[in-house]
Amino acid sequence: MIHELVSKQVLVPSHVIHVASACGLQWNHGMSKLIEQDYSVLESKDEATGLLPFMTFASSSSADLNT
Repeated sequence: MIHELVSKQVLVPSHVIHVASACGLQWNHGMSKLIEQDYSVLESKDEATGLLPFMTFASSSSADLNT
């Protein structure tokens, strides 16, 4: 699904970034491609939590905080 969104070169809705972050999508497994589509999503707060994407990712159970 991520590759389909990116290949269409459409802006990715900010909630997709937050869902991907919450699921622990790794940078080299698609997150970089999502972010590169629209850097402004890095400044978007999740409507439910008020967290920025990096905060959501850091709080996910699969986050690798050693990188």
